[in-house]
Amino acid sequence: ALQDKISSQASLIAELSESKSWFETTLKSIGDGVIATNADALGTIEFMNHVAEELTGWTLAEAKGQPIFEVFRMMERGSRLPAFNPVERVLREKAKIVIDDPKILLSKKGVEYIIEDSAAPLRTGDSEIKGVVLVFRDVTEKYHLEGAQKNLLIDAENSRQELAAFFMQAPAPMAILSGPEHVYTLANPLYIDFIGRDPMGKKVREVFAFREGKAFFKMLDTVYQTGEPYIGKELELKRDPSNGHPHDMYVNINCHPFRDPLGALKGILVFFQEVTDQVLARNTIRESEKYFRSLAETLPQIIWTADAKGTVNYTNSQWKDYSNAFYPSDWIRYVHIEDCEKTQHAWNHSLLSGDPLEIDVRLKS
Repeated sequence: ALQDKISSQASLIAELSESKSWFETTLKSIGDGVIATNADALGTIEFMNHVAEELTGWTLAEAKGQPIFEVFRMMERGSRLPAFNPVERVLREKAKIVIDDPKILLSKKGVEYIIEDSAAPLRTGDSEIKGVVLVFRDVTEKYHLEGAQKNLLIDAENSRQELAAFFMQAPAPMAILSGPEHVYTLANPLYIDFIGRDPMGKKVREVFAFREGKAFFKMLDTVYQTGEPYIGKELELKRDPSNGHPHDMYVNINCHPFRDPLGALKGILVFFQEVTDQVLARNTIRESEKYFRSLAETLPQIIWTADAKGTVNYTNSQWKDYSNAFYPSDWIRYVHIEDCEKTQHAWNHSLLSGDPLEIDVRLKS
C-alpha cells in the first residue's frame, strides 16, 4: 500500500512537472510580453517570457525575485511622469485591468517602447489570489506610423487651406465645376461678381440662360468628354440684360480638366479674363484705319505710310497707277535724280529724330 502511495505521488509530481513545463513553453512562445509575479506587496517577479526579456532589457535570471517596479518601468507619453504600475493596481483592486492609453516602457538598456498592456489576477481553485500575470505588446511602430499619417493629414489640410485661400483671392474669376452635368462646387468672389449671380451647388445649365451659355455649355461638354483643355481667345459672351448686364462682353476663357489621384476625371477648372476694353479699342482702331484707307483712296494725291524703321506698309491706288508697284520699297528711284540726295537725307533725319518731313521734290514722269 505504501509502495502504491509513493508511486501515485511520483506520478502526480511528474504530471505537475509536465504541466508546468507545457505552460512555460506556451507562455514563452506567445508573441506578447508576459510577466508573472507573486501576490506579495512588491509584486516579486516569478516568470517572464522571451518577448518580455527583450522589451524590458532584463533576462529572467536577472529579473526573478525583483520587485515589478524595478523591472517594468512605465511613463506617461505626454508628461513623461511615472505611470502607475498595473500589477500594484490589480493586487489592490483584485480585478483585471486593461490600460486604454498606451504608455512608454523604459528598457534597462535605455530604449523606449510604446506599449499597450493589461493585467489580471492569478487565482487558485478557492479563488485566492496567488499572483498577477501582466501581458504587454510593443506598438511603437504602429504609433509612429499613425503619427506620420496624422502629420501627413495635417500637412494635406494646411495645403488644402492654402490652395483654397489662393483660389478665393486669385486676381481672376475662377470656378470649379464637378461631374458631367458641371455642378458648381467652388467659385471665388470675382467669378460670382463676374457672372452676376451665386452659382454654388447648381448645374451650369441652371445658372445661365441658353442664349448666355450656349457656347460655354459646348466648351464644358467637350472638355469633359475628351479630357483635353480648351483655351478660347476673345470670345464674345452674350449677356442677359435682365441680370443687370447692359451689354455683351469679350473674354479669354480657360477650361482645364482636373482628375483625382487615380486619374479619373472629376470636373473642370474654369477661369475668365475680360478683354472687352481691348477688343473694343482694337475694333475702334480698325474702323479708324478702314476710314483712313477709304479716305486715302478717294484723294487724287499719292499717299503711302511707313513704320518707324521706314518700311512701307500702305499705299493708295494712285501710287500703284503711277508706279505699277504695290509697295514703294524703292520709292527713292522715282524721285528726280537732282532731288535724290536731299530727299534721302531729309528722310533719314526724320526716321532718326522723329521730326515731321516736309519737302518739295520732283518725281520722274
